[in-house]
Amino acid sequence: MPVPKFLAQLLIVGGTYLFRAFLEAYRQALYNAQVRGTAAGAAGQVFREEGKMSVEEACNILGVSKGDSWENILKKYEFLESVNDPSRGGSIYLQSKIRGAKQVLEEELSKRGGSSGSSF
Repeated sequence: MPVPKFLAQLLIVGGTYLFRAFLEAYRQALYNAQVRGTAAGAAGQVFREEGKMSVEEACNILGVSKGDSWENILKKYEFLESVNDPSRGGSIYLQSKIRGAKQVLEEELSKRGGSSGSSF
């Protein structure tokens, strides 16, 4: 009966690959935690460091336009942040994108010399 032997070999090989994938993911998570702090902060920092998030993308993520006031941007940010709270079943990844978008818009506003009460 070669079928049980084949299934056993398949389970062993598949389990080995699965274990290696989990081990590598764990190593990467430890590295991110040591280098950048939290996982959510790490993802947001990667977007800013690599320059991948443009002002337009940040506006799209938060659902704002360039003419919106900073107060409106903060309201949308706080809403999206609370909706994607991991303790409520939200996504850390989405929350980090939202934080990164807010930081990109903050940096852009400060480059323009605007204050927190001005329009973006």
